[in-house]
Amino acid sequence: MAPLGRTKIALPLMLSSAFSFSRKFAICLPSSNTSTGVIFFGDGPYNLLPNVDASQSLTYTPLLSNPVHTYTAAFGGEPSYEYFIGVKSIT
Repeated sequence: MAPLGRTKIALPLMLSSAFSFSRKFAICLPSSNTSTGVIFFGDGPYNLLPNVDASQSLTYTPLLSNPVHTYTAAFGGEPSYEYFIGVKSIT
């Protein structure tokens, strides 16, 4: 489990501070349980093989911020620390 939210203890923030790259991350989820996923931190290129930038062939799903905190004990008016994706339908 890794903290990937928008908090001060989030892994992208800690890595970007330690290694001086932008606070961005990309997660490639596996399409089956027999393959593995990968996570990238910072700006590309994301080289998996020599001279092959994986970011050029990725499909992106933008992450959304919720302006309302989802934690029940949160103070009113605080934005959520979590990321969300927009879902239009499930088939």
